[in-house]
Amino acid sequence: QTVLIAGMGNTGVELFKSLIWANCNSLDKTLKIIVADKNASFKRNELKRDYPEIFNGEYDLLFMDVDTRTDGFTKLLADCDSHVNYVVVATENDEENLKTANFLQCWFLRKYGDASLCPKLSILAKERHSSENDALIYGNPSKGEYCVMPFGSLDEIYSYELIVNSEIEK
Repeated sequence: QTVLIAGMGNTGVELFKSLIWANCNSLDKTLKIIVADKNASFKRNELKRDYPEIFNGEYDLLFMDVDTRTDGFTKLLADCDSHVNYVVVATENDEENLKTANFLQCWFLRKYGDASLCPKLSILAKERHSSENDALIYGNPSKGEYCVMPFGSLDEIYSYELIVNSEIEK
C-alpha cells in the first residue's frame, strides 16, 4: 500500500503515526508513505527525535520538501514509482486543502482516465460544517465518479447525536 500525505499539519503528523502503528502488527510490511510538505524534512526530524522506532528501516518512508502549490509537487506525483492507493490532504488550512484536493482530483483523472483506477482521496475539512462538506464531495461514487471525501468536521465529531446517543453511552 502506498499513501501520499499532502501536508503535514497536526492532523497529517497524527495520521502518519497512526499509519505506522496500525501497520506494526500487519503481516504485510509493504507500507510506503510519501510525505509532501514544504517543511517535510523538519517534520521528519521532529518525528525521528520523538519516535525513533518509526525510522528503524522497516518502512519505506519518503519525505519531500515540496509545497503542494508548486510544480515541484506535480513532479513528485509524476515521479512516484508505484501506484498511490490513498491520498490524504491535511495542511491544516481548509482552503489550501480544498485547492490541493481539486488539483489532485484532476491530476489523477488525467493520469488514469478512469475513476476506479484513481487512489482514494480524502481532505481534512475541520472548519466546515457537515452541510458544507456535502459540497466538497465531488462526483458520485455509486456512479463510478471520482470524488473527494472530507473528514474532520468538528460538528461531525462532537455532535450531540454522536456523544450522548452513542453505543457506548447506551
